[in-house]
Amino acid sequence: MNSLCLTPLEQWYKRSHSSDSLQRLSCSELLLRKKGNSNRMQILLLALAVGLASAQNNSRVGYASIDGDWRSHSIAADKVEKIEDGGELRVYFRQLQCQDGCKNISIKFYVKKDGMFQEFTVVGVKDEARGVYVAEYSGKNYFSVVYNTEKVIIFHNINVDEAGITTNVILATGKRDSLTVEEQQKFAKVVQDYGIPEQNIRPVILTDTCPE
Repeated sequence: MNSLCLTPLEQWYKRSHSSDSLQRLSCSELLLRKKGNSNRMQILLLALAVGLASAQNNSRVGYASIDGDWRSHSIAADKVEKIEDGGELRVYFRQLQCQDGCKNISIKFYVKKDGMFQEFTVVGVKDEARGVYVAEYSGKNYFSVVYNTEKVIIFHNINVDEAGITTNVILATGKRDSLTVEEQQKFAKVVQDYGIPEQNIRPVILTDTCPE
C-alpha cells in the first residue's frame, strides 16, 4: 500500500500491526473509509499507543501478585452507557490467574443482565508486539495493567464490540473491601490521563451482589 495516503498514526499502526486488515486496503479504499472512520481510528490508535507506553512503564511490576481473588471497585468509560447497571462492560471480578509466566491472564467475572447473573471466564493472550493482552468478550478486548500492587490493580481496556464501536475502559480491582484515598486518587488520575470525564466513574463495588 502506498504510504503517502497514510497519516502518521496510520503509518505507525501499519508498522506495528503486520497482520491487521489495514495493510490489505488499497490507497483508494483507505481514502474512502477515512471519511466516516478516521476519528474512531485515531482514538483507537492513540489509546493503544498510551496503553503500550503504560505497559512498558510498568514492566518492572511483579505479576505473581496478580493471582488470587479480586473484586471490581470502580470503573469508568468514555461510553458510559456500557458500564451502567446492566451494561455489558460493567463487570464484577472474582478471580485472576497468571498462566505460563503471565503470557496469559485468566479472568473470572460476573455480569448482571436483566436481574440475572452470568458468569464468564476469559483468557487474555499477551501480544508481545503491542504490549497488551487480547481477549474475546463482547467483541475484542485489548487490555493492559496500568498500575499494580499486592492489593490493587488498575486495568486499561479497549473494547471493540461486534458493531465496531470502540470503548475505552479503566477498571480498579482490589483484594480489600474498599480502596484507600491514595488508591482512589491514583484511579482518578489514570481516568483523567485517558481522557475519560470524571463524571463517568461508577463505584461498582456498591452494587456487587453477584455470587461468591
